Amino acid sequence: MKWMIKSMLLILVVGLVAPFFLKRPDGQPWMTINPDWYPSALWQRLTGGVNQALPDFSGDSSAPTRVYKWRDKDGSWRYSDTPPEGIDAQSLDINPDTNLIQGLPQKQSEQQKKSQPATDNDLPGVPLPLTVSPDQVQKMMDDARNVQQLMDQRSEMLEQQ
Repeated sequence: MKWMIKSMLLILVVGLVAPFFLKRPDGQPWMTINPDWYPSALWQRLTGGVNQALPDFSGDSSAPTRVYKWRDKDGSWRYSDTPPEGIDAQSLDINPDTNLIQGLPQKQSEQQKKSQPATDNDLPGVPLPLTVSPDQVQKMMDDARNVQQLMDQRSEMLEQQ
């Protein structure tokens, strides 16, 4: 029985390790360990603490990107990374590390504020979040009491049987 377990473990280890050493027809191994799979601290621990930089194939992220901007026939602004033919487009160099579109605060008119239902912030002293309107709280409490009475009645019926 011991030799069977040992032979199964040997087959498992060989099966897991062999693809890293067996070569494909082009001469490359079937499997390789990609350092991008691991966090850098773990990779440094696995490589013996050698402080070598991992390869960065993403390109230079701080290089500006050129974008072209123009108005179409409808008056809408259009943006593209290639200049349009036959249209005078403005070229913009954009830093990819910045936010291009900033949100603007919207002001509501008094009429819009009045037409909106009351929110949790409009009710002083009421804890947040409020999922039921204050008008429905009494009905909800009565329903809860009725359910409790019903459950008590069923419990008594089960105990009597």
